[in-house]
Amino acid sequence: MTTELTDLISPQVSHDLDPVALAEYLIALDAQRPEPDVAQLKLHKLLYRAQANALASMG
Repeated sequence: MTTELTDLISPQVSHDLDPVALAEYLIALDAQRPEPDVAQLKLHKLLYRAQANALASMG
């Protein structure tokens, strides 16, 4: 599944991002790399950092 980040984020409701869609997007991005290395723990950390970043930017 190839999903663009802009398809995941609606300008009107940017705080309503689906974590499963974001995880699929991150996995798809990783699959395009020469040596994909996103395992379950790394994906969890990436989602955690994305959430922290979103919370910080939204207050």
